[in-house]
Amino acid sequence: MPQSAPNPTLAATPPIASWACPRCLACLFSHTAGRVYWLANIAALLAIVGWICLDGLFRQTASGAGHILEGWPHPLPPLLVPRVYTLIGILFFAALTLGGILLTIFIGDRAHRGIRSWLLAMLVVAAWLTLSLEWPALAWKAQAWRLRASLPEFEILASALIEDWPTDDGQIPGLGPFMAYPVGKPTTLMFMNSPTVPDANLAFGTVELSDEHVVHFQLVGNEEGAWLVRHPDATEPIAYYSGLSGEYTPFRFQALGNGWFLVEYSFAQLWDGLPDTQIIR
Repeated sequence: MPQSAPNPTLAATPPIASWACPRCLACLFSHTAGRVYWLANIAALLAIVGWICLDGLFRQTASGAGHILEGWPHPLPPLLVPRVYTLIGILFFAALTLGGILLTIFIGDRAHRGIRSWLLAMLVVAAWLTLSLEWPALAWKAQAWRLRASLPEFEILASALIEDWPTDDGQIPGLGPFMAYPVGKPTTLMFMNSPTVPDANLAFGTVELSDEHVVHFQLVGNEEGAWLVRHPDATEPIAYYSGLSGEYTPFRFQALGNGWFLVEYSFAQLWDGLPDTQIIR
């Protein structure tokens, strides 16, 4: 039976593995690629550190990213959606570049396989591990640092509210309408439009007045979850009862100076005299 002649075009073409893979590997683990991995990974690390320090919603963003990666079925708040997917993208990018760094140490250019590269790689891995464990503390300290600059404006507002605390629902010039609770002798003002403190670019939704003229501002927007508390005569914030039938107990706090505190509370809503406690963040 006659056999067909081999195709000269196919015969002249080498197998893909004989030319493409070695060339790709040489490019991926070249001296230049190794430097790109290092710079990109450090840039991702610094980007996340800067994000933690500047964004008051990073904690909610990190929680949302964790839920997405765990397959949590509930939808995210619209404000967090771009933040969450941006964070996931940065983390994925950081994992890829960190893998590139480690591979270049084993099979990359000779310049990346020295003791100095090993030490630097250990330092980078240690930095990522430290950040993964300590970012909540960093976010808390950074939030205190950001809010400290706005204390003079909050001091003016708190003093004005104490001098003329409302006795019923109404409207405050520059702040807008509010509802006052409880009826008759209110200690809680719930604002309808989340007013912004003049010259501070910080919004709040609720103001509480407790004993000894202690004023509590519940911040919203980019600093959602934070409470600014004015308590000039105390070294630390104390528990108080809200006009909304519940008790706020300090969960943790940071002194900001001049009698002001950044506070996280646990809130015990009273149902038929029984508390239902949750952490307010």
